[in-house]
Amino acid sequence: MDQNQDPFAILSAALATSGLRILHSGAPADEWPINRNIQSVLIIGHAGSEFWPYFKDSPEFSDGDLDPLDRWSARVIKAAAPNMFFVSPSDGPPYAPIHELAEGGSMHPSPLGMLAHAEFGLWIAIRGLLLTTESLPRSRPTNPIDPDSFIECFNACPVNAFSNNSFDAGSCANHLINNETAECWSGCSARKACTVGSDWIYEDTHAKFYMDAFTSAMQKRKI
Repeated sequence: MDQNQDPFAILSAALATSGLRILHSGAPADEWPINRNIQSVLIIGHAGSEFWPYFKDSPEFSDGDLDPLDRWSARVIKAAAPNMFFVSPSDGPPYAPIHELAEGGSMHPSPLGMLAHAEFGLWIAIRGLLLTTESLPRSRPTNPIDPDSFIECFNACPVNAFSNNSFDAGSCANHLINNETAECWSGCSARKACTVGSDWIYEDTHAKFYMDAFTSAMQKRKI
């Protein structure tokens, strides 16, 4: 490969046709039981709702089968990188240690427990991992977001589902299920209260898709 060539340019362009992007490039986690020849792990996902129009127009969105977004993500990411090994965050156990894999880049754990991006704030989602035996450049590290940016997030949750680094999924789901007009159906109120990355807030229909999936899964668990 030409040393002056961006090793991510072709992949980034291919992912962009589905509204996805490379969020992080790093090393495999020490305790993750994968092929030891793997040298680099790319975290693939989206910022805001940039992927939503592509997914909404896909066959997976309307075919009625389970896990449409996971299936769509696997298909488009594999197509963008046919020479890399794809892993879904939902594959497991053992599950990919996402927080550890994201170390050293633009994503950092937030007091809400989820990863926050230096530019996009809480409005990111990881759709898959790409593994390769090639040693790729690592993401440049950024400073974590000031914890004070999240103070209003805790106060904004109507059922106080968040505490430092923990999330009461049952309280959140019950609030949604029992309140069809709850503001949270159009996006988590706690996430909306974070000032970082506010330009990337999810579209209402995108946010409701996530909330529908979340409450459905929680009901199956008989919360």
